[in-house]
Amino acid sequence: MKQRLNQQEQQRNDALQVALDKTTKELGKIPAPFAFFFMGSAGREEQLYQTDQDHGIIYDGEEACQRYFLTLGEEIVKALEDKGYERCEGGVMASTKRWCRSYKEWNEQLDFWIKENQFEHVRYLLTFFDSRTVLGDNQWLTHLKQRLFLEIKEGRIPMSRFTENTGRIPKGLNGFGQLLEEQYGEYQGTINLKEQVLFPYVNGMRLLALQEGIDAASTLERMQQSAFINSEQHVMASFLEIQTKRVLWGENHGTFTHVFPETLTKEERKFLKKCIREGRSFYRSIQQNHE
Repeated sequence: MKQRLNQQEQQRNDALQVALDKTTKELGKIPAPFAFFFMGSAGREEQLYQTDQDHGIIYDGEEACQRYFLTLGEEIVKALEDKGYERCEGGVMASTKRWCRSYKEWNEQLDFWIKENQFEHVRYLLTFFDSRTVLGDNQWLTHLKQRLFLEIKEGRIPMSRFTENTGRIPKGLNGFGQLLEEQYGEYQGTINLKEQVLFPYVNGMRLLALQEGIDAASTLERMQQSAFINSEQHVMASFLEIQTKRVLWGENHGTFTHVFPETLTKEERKFLKKCIREGRSFYRSIQQNHE
């Protein structure tokens, strides 16, 4: 698994360097301190294959700097596209003004999302929270996350708003304990590893990280730093093992998002069911604390 994650990271880093070289050659040196960050699976260091892009920029400079950083953002988008990472249909990219702002404007943006407290704004906060600096100075992102923790601690945005927004986790087992396979479409007859198996672990740890003030983006790092997980080590062990098996199954069957249960051994199917039960129980225990 680590090898595949490193390969993806290297591809993304190569793209960033191409974009940075092109921008500085055409527009000159970078005009202000900045941080470029990934979100989504790349932000969590869990990207096993080319997915769509999710990223942003924070810069510590005047409004006049924005043109430069928007251009850098667009060059990054193009370079990542060349590596097989599609543009985000929702526009969550550093080439857009919403996700490319000065540090001052980012604080104002967080203010707006928190005070308005609408479903879409809470979703933006959750998306932003899974962020990791990969280019520039990490202090800007760290300051913004610390600000979010303070807002939660002081009750200006209740944790219940995050649990409501996380959404419904698709069931993986029916009432008889049998695997619930996709009924239609391209993946008919498969289990959706991402949504039915991994989402409960990932979403549950995101909520715990917000609650405990853990600014790491990686689900594994969040688990390693969590006081709650310290007494629930089996959760981390299962998450690690299912991620490892996901790589093995993906390389054998050509998809990292789904698996055909019929291709698995009896022991693998048993383990898959165990993870589905455990993940949902883990997620529900966190969710119920904030209802």
